[in-house]
Amino acid sequence: MENNEKCRFRRNRLRRFIYLLTVITMQTVLFSAYSQTVNLTIQEKERPLKEVLEKIEKNTKLVFFYNDKDVDLKRKVTVDRKDQPISVILTDLFKNTQNTFKIDGNQVYIIKKSTSEQTSQTLPVVEKQLLTGKIIDEDGLPIAGATIQEFGTTNGTTTDINGNYSIRVTPNATLEIIYLGYQ
Repeated sequence: MENNEKCRFRRNRLRRFIYLLTVITMQTVLFSAYSQTVNLTIQEKERPLKEVLEKIEKNTKLVFFYNDKDVDLKRKVTVDRKDQPISVILTDLFKNTQNTFKIDGNQVYIIKKSTSEQTSQTLPVVEKQLLTGKIIDEDGLPIAGATIQEFGTTNGTTTDINGNYSIRVTPNATLEIIYLGYQ
């Protein structure tokens, strides 16, 4: 009898640990994926770059980091984008300048382009497509916490409690679905 109680206690403890680990993992992935999925509508004409960046910070969870010496914050910019990914908007803002950006979670680092980047031709920005779906098992039950990742990249998300997911991917992307215990 005592052995059964120990086993039951260990199983319950293990279940709680797995649940907690799943919740923490989902929050981490969703938080880091925020900047990849945030869309913004912004219309500014001949405004200082600093004001435009402040407006983006105010309307999103993003925070900008930069060195005042490397970024011309007084430069007048014009941007007119409707429901576009933040990467497209930032590419517009820093096109034909000495700056570029790096997005890491909800942090955006504005940095000086390297010499080779400044002299090379700029590559076109590939618009990402929003894909949504639902992951279910063979019985039709939703699978919560499955990882959906664009193959060959770090772009990914996880399914919610109902098995639903939403991810922005490049055209013709291959998705990889990972869930412990399934192949």
